[in-house]
Amino acid sequence: MADIALLLTPKDVEALIKVSPRKLRAMKSAGELPKPVMIGRLVRYRRSDIEKWVAAGCPALKAA
Repeated sequence: MADIALLLTPKDVEALIKVSPRKLRAMKSAGELPKPVMIGRLVRYRRSDIEKWVAAGCPALKAA
């Protein structure tokens, strides 16, 4: 079985798209990231959503 996480932490996304924690929070607030999955108070992002978003050129998304 491949050791690939299906859910990414904000820190994982920061490393993947090479932005600071502050920039990631700003992007999330502005609705520029795919919608995260909330697990209690934890914020996680679906790997597939982030990969599709990056493949599409990181387009700005509407806030949900």
